Amino acid sequence: MMRALFIACAIVMCALLGRSVWRMSRRGSAVKRRAVTVFAGRDRLTPSEFSDLFPASVSPIAKRLHDLLKKVLIVDVRFIRPDDRLISDLGLGQVDGLEPYHLDGIVRSEYRASLLPLFDAEGDPSVAEVVDYLASDAVTNQPMQRTRD
Repeated sequence: MMRALFIACAIVMCALLGRSVWRMSRRGSAVKRRAVTVFAGRDRLTPSEFSDLFPASVSPIAKRLHDLLKKVLIVDVRFIRPDDRLISDLGLGQVDGLEPYHLDGIVRSEYRASLLPLFDAEGDPSVAEVVDYLASDAVTNQPMQRTRD
């Protein structure tokens, strides 16, 4: 009897988990389809070429942000431009809702700054707005010194 109950519970758990994974997969596909329309006609850019689209004073921040976005976004970051919106154009947070927090954590580990106030103020900031925010006087944009344990 216990074995049958265990098997029934396992089947229910697998069904619920499978349903959640299927929904996330569909959302991921929708984000990728949206990105195809946003990126239509664009050439791929290297991080250096991307950073050249910004003023020289913020170019290093733009280049590093481009590298950090690779870790968070499911779209091909080689097509990203400064005016792309993180949520509506690039799908940040559309798949599981945690990507903005993941990006914030990565930025916090690189810089002494949180992006959450920017998301609160702007709602859907562009890549250029994120770079400007990280370069602003209100934010200490120096890379954190890593300590050896």
